[in-house]
Amino acid sequence: MVCDLERRRIVTLLPDREIATVQAWLTDHQDIGIIARDRGGGYGEAAAKALPRAIHVADRWSLMENASSAFLDAVPEIDAFDPCRDRRHQSIRTCSLAPKSCNRASCGARRPTP
Repeated sequence: MVCDLERRRIVTLLPDREIATVQAWLTDHQDIGIIARDRGGGYGEAAAKALPRAIHVADRWSLMENASSAFLDAVPEIDAFDPCRDRRHQSIRTCSLAPKSCNRASCGARRPTP
């Protein structure tokens, strides 16, 4: 699906998601200056070949997807530094998400040895 994000309208629905199809359509529309696309498929490659001067940006959904993915990747790393992780009786809300209510003294956690 090709959309005009400024006007919030669908421009066309391509017959498939093939790189050649996208590239051919973009080649026929050289007036496009900014491309907001998703991360999947070969859309970046097709757009770069068809419109080498166009600016590529991430759309809002893709930005949120990237941010969410980065956050979820970081959670295990953050959890490893949680001083209360060994205190099973404390809930996540009181220990991990509310740092003022959980400090080394209040939960009895010890600093991990290097």
